[in-house]
Order: sequence, then C-alpha cells, then structure tokens
Amino acid sequence: MKKIERVLSIIILLLENDVISASELAARFGVSKRTIFRDIETIEYAGFPIHSAFQKTELLY
Repeated sequence: MKKIERVLSIIILLLENDVISASELAARFGVSKRTIFRDIETIEYAGFPIHSAFQKTELLY
C-alpha cells in the first residue's frame, strides 16, 4: 500500500472511530508505530486537526 493510500485510510478510520490507538493502526496496515506517527504528522501538516492522548503506554487518536 502506498503512503497516500494509507494516509487517506487513516483519515477515514479517524472519522469513523471515537478512539483508535497507534498500535491498532499499525497492526491494521502492517507497519510500525513509528510509521503511523509519521503518517499522523503528515495528516496534521495537511491541516486536519488530530487530538491525541496517552493512556498508560499507548498513544490514542
């Protein structure tokens, strides 16, 4: 899957879910959590507001 396809899919998932973790996104797309962090950064740079929170050792979006 190309990065743009993954980023657009992440945007859709964020719109459809109240809360989703970086680990869940990484598992769904078969990439590392670091890749998800970079993709979220790309989404933020594009102007989409992303709210995140830490819960124990997990980053939630």
